[in-house]
Amino acid sequence: MCYRSILAAFFPPRLNNSCEDNEKVILQLAEGLLFKAKEIHNFYSNMSRTADTDDHREDKPRDCSEILAAGHTKSGLYSIFPSFGFSDGKSLRVYCDMSIDGEGWTVIQRRGRFPKKQNFNLKWEDYKNGFGDLMQEFWLGNENIYALTNQGECEIRFDMQDNEGDTRFAVYSNFKIDDESSGYVLHIGNYTGNAGDAMKYHDGQQFKTKEKNAGADFLQGGWWIFEWAYAHLNGRLIPGKNEPSSIHWHIWKKNIGLASVEMKIRLK
Repeated sequence: MCYRSILAAFFPPRLNNSCEDNEKVILQLAEGLLFKAKEIHNFYSNMSRTADTDDHREDKPRDCSEILAAGHTKSGLYSIFPSFGFSDGKSLRVYCDMSIDGEGWTVIQRRGRFPKKQNFNLKWEDYKNGFGDLMQEFWLGNENIYALTNQGECEIRFDMQDNEGDTRFAVYSNFKIDDESSGYVLHIGNYTGNAGDAMKYHDGQQFKTKEKNAGADFLQGGWWIFEWAYAHLNGRLIPGKNEPSSIHWHIWKKNIGLASVEMKIRLK
């Protein structure tokens, strides 16, 4: 039997002028088919890798702004996949604020009058890992905040309400913290808003908790404290009380305790 016609269909340049050596022709056919099979395999493998990359972008948002970009416009709980400090595929459950100032904010802290009272006068490990209820009062955790703010440039927004219902906000163009070995040092950029620039005094400060710092113990909550705190949003929830350990934004209300606050970040 002659395989010349079969080879001619696939590999014309490889043909001999005769069919006298069938074994050689069959070997050429097998080698040629294997070569073509590898080409096809590589083609579809590349297509698959491209599709996987696209799926990663669409299905593994790094923060709430990317969830918004994917078409999700309702505030609530979502899973994100930070690209820094998280093992591949590990997710983080967060609350996304899709209702204010361009939307797409990842909330990292909330205080207020909720049925479930949360103690914020906690230790280093608690603040490191996070605590509370994402639908009520909580701190997302310094390790998580470190990961979120080091995967790209972030801005931060502070929303506050006093005991009379008046509201203020502060936005900082850049916000990030360093790792635990540095003490989660705070870096914060330019201010805009109507609350006053209280956080500029805390730029470059380490995060401190009650067992590590007398000031944090006195103020009854972990924060980027120096010898004092011009802003302290993890203090005691005592709205309307004139007390240094209260939740306060000194430039706006001095030491008068605020009724509710939220801290939220967004990739730029």
